[in-house]
Amino acid sequence: MRMIIQLLLLLLLPQLLSFSAAAQQVQVIDKNSRASIPGVTILNESKSRGILTDSAGMADISQFSGGASLIFRHSSYLEKRLSRKEIEAMNGLVELVENVVQIQEVVVSANRWEQQEEEVPNDIMSISARDIALQNPQTTADMLHQSGEVFVQKSQQGGGSPMLRGFAANSVLLVVDGVRMNNAIYRSGNLQNIITLDANVLEGAEVIFGPGSVMYGSDALGGVIDFHTKSPLLNTGRGLRTEGSAMARYATANQEKTAHADVSLGFNKIAAISSITLSDFGDLRAGKRGIENFPAYFLRTEYVERISGEDVVLPNAAPELQIGSGYEQLNLLQKIRYAPTENVDLLYSFHYSTSSNIPRYDRLTQRSDDDGRSGALRFAEWYYGPQKWMMHSLQSSFYKDRKLFEQLRLTAAYQQYQESRHSRRVGQHWRESQLEEVDVFTLNADFDKPLPGNSRLFYGAEAALNFVSSTASEHHILTGAQNPIAPRYGDGDNETQSLSAYGSIQHSLNEYLMLNAGARYTHFQLLSSFSNTYYNFPFKEITINTGALNGNLGIAYGKGALRYDFLISTGFRAPNIDDVSKIFDPAPNTVTVPNPYLRPEYSYNAESTIGWEGRRSRFSLTAYASLLKDAIVRRPFLFNGRDSIMYQGQQNAVEALVNTGRGTVAGASFNIRHKLTDKLLLSSVLTYTWGEDRESGERLRHIPPLFGQSSLTYQRKTWSAILQLRYNGSISWQDLPMEEQSKGNLYAPEGAKAWIVADIRANWKPVRFLELSSGLENILDTHYRTYSSGISAAGRNLYVSLRTYF
Repeated sequence: MRMIIQLLLLLLLPQLLSFSAAAQQVQVIDKNSRASIPGVTILNESKSRGILTDSAGMADISQFSGGASLIFRHSSYLEKRLSRKEIEAMNGLVELVENVVQIQEVVVSANRWEQQEEEVPNDIMSISARDIALQNPQTTADMLHQSGEVFVQKSQQGGGSPMLRGFAANSVLLVVDGVRMNNAIYRSGNLQNIITLDANVLEGAEVIFGPGSVMYGSDALGGVIDFHTKSPLLNTGRGLRTEGSAMARYATANQEKTAHADVSLGFNKIAAISSITLSDFGDLRAGKRGIENFPAYFLRTEYVERISGEDVVLPNAAPELQIGSGYEQLNLLQKIRYAPTENVDLLYSFHYSTSSNIPRYDRLTQRSDDDGRSGALRFAEWYYGPQKWMMHSLQSSFYKDRKLFEQLRLTAAYQQYQESRHSRRVGQHWRESQLEEVDVFTLNADFDKPLPGNSRLFYGAEAALNFVSSTASEHHILTGAQNPIAPRYGDGDNETQSLSAYGSIQHSLNEYLMLNAGARYTHFQLLSSFSNTYYNFPFKEITINTGALNGNLGIAYGKGALRYDFLISTGFRAPNIDDVSKIFDPAPNTVTVPNPYLRPEYSYNAESTIGWEGRRSRFSLTAYASLLKDAIVRRPFLFNGRDSIMYQGQQNAVEALVNTGRGTVAGASFNIRHKLTDKLLLSSVLTYTWGEDRESGERLRHIPPLFGQSSLTYQRKTWSAILQLRYNGSISWQDLPMEEQSKGNLYAPEGAKAWIVADIRANWKPVRFLELSSGLENILDTHYRTYSSGISAAGRNLYVSLRTYF
């Protein structure tokens, strides 16, 4: 009998030890996003002893003796006190609620690795999971706009083009989970691809203002928008950890109906998360108040409908209803995580997004005369086909102190894009369609290595390959006849290749001063080939073979409440397939043609931030300036010696993207946060940018007017509310860029008009598993249109959202 007991004890000992070890491990996560929280201080009840959670939010609490309570404290979260029994009942999983009235912003990823904000000189804006939950945006574009620090343009409801420091579209780099989204056909005009990302699966985002070419390569002239999606969480104890959420939202301005669900399963070494979001957006209703200050063509007074085989122009009984702006969207996310040891973490991610047809609203309201303002409607149909994006990525992370690195991350990704354009003029029976498909392969290797003497080295390499297929056809809607026509890009091979390596060092000169310096070399190649089937091109192919060396140097100084940052940097953007190979009509009576002589554009930049941070207040003022060399802009051009050609059945003036000699962009942003009480936060941000082409003296295209936002946020234990004012200045007609003046239907005769709107939002969490969100946007039902946008913004909008956790 004794031998049997000893044998049983021997067999059960590993399980008992495992249970004991698991019981001593805790993991601290964000209650809303479920993301791990590093840097949480865990204190005993007397506060005489404390430890910090690691990068995975983990900590060993075995050093705390007895059964007394433990205190969990983090500057961005509400403090939590738990007994040992409560921790054991939660299987070692501690949830913290973000403090929406916090002053500090702590962790950023400016060097592709998480760092303390005060260690880097860059101007960075962070959007947390709690911010997203409180703002409750319909799309990712709306999420950026509601931050108050990013200007967003819309050509249609299904879109959103962020502008950063006078740059937009393919001059702003989008990154998701460490993978660049920008591809070879991201255009220089306003770009609407950001809606392919689902705001409901984001655990946070960062906007790095200013050139990010050293860490991210081409396309980052204006800045980098870095998105982080939810990741599966491993179980710190035994067995299976299951959690998830479901959400339903309804909004009145566009009859939005959104449903979302996600579920996460986690064992000790393997975990997975699955997510699905379905959205149905109806036609968007604009505001009624103040419409007398806007021209009639801002309203949808009439629209085209197909009746008995004919195009019929019908009056709109409710002209503030923007008929032809609704669409639908589906987003899927699947991640699988495997951590075989404490030093190795493997993560496979699958993203998929598709939409219904998305009407191009600004074209549907464009008229035949006076730059689109008057005359008959031009188009009976103009829509984007389903916008599809798929990404597979495999990320391998290694954590061990080696000669070459302490942390290593390898990321391989494949992306596939599909987009199409379809248009038909009023009274015509031929519908023209263009289809583009892009395959993108990327490989990143990023290293992090501490060095002697309070230094840290970040270095790595990146390869990116793009392959573009471009076809087009015309289809007779009555007979079904179909013919091939000229595609949007070259009808032969279209491909780009980018290879680069970078290094960045961070050195602490003393306890107050941090030095940052970095460099990156990029080699870029492009090929786009043409036949003479559709146009008599004076060339058969366009090639680019170039390289660029970029660098930055900055200091981050902090002593007491004072903070000072200074950064100088260079940036570049190599022309892509859309820049050099495109044939399209950007405005009435105008056609853009390929330019084989286009070269990369460069920027030379300086920015300085002075800030002060006290116990209850924080403010900062950032000033920045960029000198542009060989800036890429659209200008009149000659094609085979002619200034106009036949395009889509009519004679059009020729334009092309060209390198202008010099350009200047400068501006400033002011940010203040003040805790009126422990539960009440006042915050405000204001941004002004100025820029001009030094050759022509005209304003650069992507320079928005003065804009900003002021908010009053109140937080209790189970609910929070926010009152916001969003506002924009004006730009007079004569100060609009030439490219914008050719789109008369987007602006009032006076130019881009100023506006101000008020919103109120609230979140209530009566019990752990239920959250109710509601808000009233544009309370006064003001009619307004953001700069360069082809659709008026939503009028008074009441939304209600119900989310449950399990």
